[in-house]
Amino acid sequence: MPSPAPLRLVFTVTTDLNYDQRMQRICGSLARAGYHVLLVGRQWPSSLPLTPQPYQQHRLRCWATRGKLFYLEFTVRLLLFLLGQRAAAWCAIDLDTALPVWLRTRLARQPFLYDAHELFTEVPEVVARPECSGCGGG
Repeated sequence: MPSPAPLRLVFTVTTDLNYDQRMQRICGSLARAGYHVLLVGRQWPSSLPLTPQPYQQHRLRCWATRGKLFYLEFTVRLLLFLLGQRAAAWCAIDLDTALPVWLRTRLARQPFLYDAHELFTEVPEVVARPECSGCGGG
């Protein structure tokens, strides 16, 4: 009896894949364990070519590079890309990629994994945002 095909896992980040050592370790370990892994991330204008890895990599190019417009563009581009992919499980790394991954999993009725490994409350987008006048908070 033939062995079943390896499961395909998709991981999504908003980082440049060459510099995300944590995801390189995770995806590399899973690939060496026999899973087919795809890591999807962001391409910056200054990004170097992808380094060879034991798993597939894909970068999304965005016109916007920061702020709300970037996150909106990246969310739409990621969802459109994911709609053309097949996987046994989908993992959003951080909240930045959760919405498009969650939508993709709902369409296919497949497992959604969310890795909330850290919470950055001191990132420039949070610290430097204008105060909310009249909303009872900062």
